[in-house]
Formats: sequence, C-alpha cells, structure tokens
Amino acid sequence: MKFDKRFWGIGLGVMAVILRWLLGFSPQLMETVYSRGLFKIIRVVLDSIHWILPFSGLYLLIISLLVAIFFGVKKWKQSQRSFLGKMGQSVFTIGSLAGWIIFLFLFLWGFNYGRIPIVDQLKISPKPLKLETVVEELNARQIKLVELRSNIPAAKPDTSFTLDDLPNNMVEHLRQGLENQLRALGYPATGFPTVRTGYPKGIIWRFGAIGFYNPFTGECNVDPAVHPIDRPYVVAHELAHAYGFGDEGTCNFLAYLTCKNSNHPFIQYAGIFNYWQYLYYSYRRTDRENFNKFYETLPPGLKTDVQSIEANSAAYPDFFPTSFRIATYDAFLKSQGVSDGFASYNQVVMLVYAWENK
Repeated sequence: MKFDKRFWGIGLGVMAVILRWLLGFSPQLMETVYSRGLFKIIRVVLDSIHWILPFSGLYLLIISLLVAIFFGVKKWKQSQRSFLGKMGQSVFTIGSLAGWIIFLFLFLWGFNYGRIPIVDQLKISPKPLKLETVVEELNARQIKLVELRSNIPAAKPDTSFTLDDLPNNMVEHLRQGLENQLRALGYPATGFPTVRTGYPKGIIWRFGAIGFYNPFTGECNVDPAVHPIDRPYVVAHELAHAYGFGDEGTCNFLAYLTCKNSNHPFIQYAGIFNYWQYLYYSYRRTDRENFNKFYETLPPGLKTDVQSIEANSAAYPDFFPTSFRIATYDAFLKSQGVSDGFASYNQVVMLVYAWENK
C-alpha cells in the first residue's frame, strides 16, 4: 500500500505539540537550545530570504492559499468517490494542512513562548500598581512629555504630528536601538528583520491588529494607518517579536526601553507617550470622576495628541466584533503559556515600574 504523504503533516504537527508541551517543563532548556540556539539560525535564514523580496511575503502566502483552494475544489469535483468519501478525504487533507501550519509555526518561532520569562532574566518582581501610584506615574511622565514635545521642531499645541515628522531611517534606527537594548539586558540580537507597511490603509487594523509578526516569513507587518505617534512604538514592538519574544507585555516593555533610550526626540516622545497612554486609560477605567478632572488640566499639546490618536482609531472599526477578537486572541495566548492572555499587553506598566524602581 502506497504511503499517503498527508500523514507527514499530521505527524509533524502532533510531534511539535508534544515537544512544546514537554519543553514547557524546562524553560531553561527551551531558552538555551531553541531561543539562543536554533532560532538564531532560523532568524538569519528568514532575513536573508525576505530582504531579497521587494514586497511582503504575506502576499505569497495568500496567493499560495488561494491556489491550494482552487486545486482542492477542482480535485473535489473530479473525484469519483461518494460524497462521504470526498468528505473524509477533505478532512484528512485539512488535518494534514493544519499539522504543517502548527509544525512550521512552532519550529520557525512559536517555541519562543516557552523561553525563560523576562522577569526572571532581569530579576524583577512586577506587581499591580495602586491607583495613587498610577496617578503619580501619570503626572511624572506628563511633565517629561511636555518637555520632550517642546524639543520637537514640528510640535504645535493645536495640531498633532504627521508622517512627515518621522525620521527617514526610523526602522533602522529602532532596529539598532533594540539590538543595543537586548544586548544590554543579556540577550542575543541575531539577524536583521524587516518591517513591511505596504498594505491598503487600515486593512490589518480592521482585522483587529495594528501590527503583527508573521512567523512563516519572518517579517514584521505594520498597518500604514497607524498614527505617527504610535508608529515607532508599534514598529519596535513587532521587532521585539522578530527577535524571539512571544509575550505581548515583554514586547511592549522592550519597545518602551528602545524608544525611551533613543537619541531622537520624536521617537523618545512616542515611546514615553505610549507608556503614558497605558496609565492614562487605566486611570480612566478605574476612577472616571477624578479622571475627568485630570483630563481638563491636560496641557494643550498632549490633549491634542490624545484626541488625534483616538480620532484615527475610530476611523478603522473592526470587521469582527471586538469581544470576539479579544476572546480569540486571549485563548491563543493562554494556549501558548501566556497566563494573562490578552491582558498581558497591559503588563508593560508593571514591568516598567518594577524595572525602573529595581
């Protein structure tokens, strides 16, 4: 009997899941063998490939998927099997495809979810901040933001920033800054991941993300609709994923450090502003009455930037209900060992506070 090649996909997928489960008991082994070993090789290989492409590898994946669907439907129609036989073969094929996807996802990047948490690497103990601490942080960062904004030549109190205010070499600047930051924290920074933004404006955003890392191509993808103030932080966040970090809070933390330590005034402002926004919205959720009083006292420039970012976000509503998107991604993150799931994004406040008050 001839061996059916579809068993390869199913077998590799199951093997990858079992291996991920077993290595989950030994983050040190995962860190040493994969994150600081095999993944470095994968990083260089993927970077060498996608730097040759003049367009995003995501387009190749989409075209490949459409071609596979076309031939799959064609084969279905030409098959002489009964309806139940066709259904059985389709389930078998889909299972094999799912196995390949799972295997490639984990092998090319996903095993990084099991590495040693950054809090253990940095020997910090982040804890939830009390409301009064949040307010203190908010006010302290606000003073710094006003100072930084005044040093940006294009800054005006009644208008926010545009893409023209971003540095021309922003991606390279952030990549180099993140590499320096990683080495300072004791991590390797192998490779040269690229950032793709050449998509229809808002298309990624409407699917529930302003940026994402594609583990199958090794590319960082950022929606061109992202507000200029948010863009440096989002780019640095996705680059952190590319260097082998899965946890969203960790990537936010690394993005903050990268932008904050930049010598470019706009990037520094953007990094601290994004951290400040987490405090800002935390305060608004927790104590709306006092927050409203705080909002009225915001300096004109900061209030302009907040309003501009919120207006930009409102222009790109999700294709799917927000609750569905959050629940789906929350379940995915928890399945990869991120215990806080979607809420891990907000861990940046605890991480930054713990690190800077270590």
